[in-house]
Parts: sequence; C-alpha cells; structure tokens
Amino acid sequence: MKAVRFSSLKGYLLFTTLLTACATVQTTQQGVIGVDRKQYMLVSEEAVEKSATTAYAQALDGAIKKGELNVDATQTARVKAITNRLIPHTAAFRQDATKWDWQINVQKTADVNAYCMPGGKI
Repeated sequence: MKAVRFSSLKGYLLFTTLLTACATVQTTQQGVIGVDRKQYMLVSEEAVEKSATTAYAQALDGAIKKGELNVDATQTARVKAITNRLIPHTAAFRQDATKWDWQINVQKTADVNAYCMPGGKI
C-alpha cells in the first residue's frame, strides 16, 4: 500500500512541476471577440516558432521539388488576396501578428486542406 502512495505522490509532484514550468500565454485580447483565453505552453514561443520555420521550409522545398508550389497563378493570387484581407484582423488575437513575416503559398494536392503555422506561415 505504501508503494502505491509513494508512486501517486511522485506522479503528483511530476505533474505539478510540469505545470509550474509552463508559461501562460494570453491568446486573445480580453473583450475584443468575447473570449478571454489563456494557454499553458510546455515549450517556449521561440522554440515553437523555430520548429515551425524549419518545418515550413521543408514543406516548401518538398513542394518545389515535386513541382506543386504555386503552379496556378490565378488561384495563388486569389488565396493571397483573401489572406491579405484577413491578416489585419489577427490583431484581435495577437497584437504582434500583423507584424509577422506572413508567407502565403498554395500547394497543388488532391486534398482540400489549409494550415497556418506559427509566425504566419500559410
């Protein structure tokens, strides 16, 4: 019985240590969109952005090698035009987002999908 209590105590201590190591990030401006949202991050913002930049570069490189990046100029221009109208509104979530180095690309695939990586990589 003591082993179970000790194991539970170790688990609790590990959990509380991890929780206190998390940084609280305010992800929306209170009252702007009616949501006061905070997140607890296990990884620093800098580490996330560095990882996203690397992954985005790899995705672009792969799409270029396959001849799938921005192949339809009309579609790419349309996606960029829509996105450029949306970017100013990101300030409701993060004031610094409008100053990110936004990169917008379209990859030709059989799937209908879209994603935005940290730092404005679309």
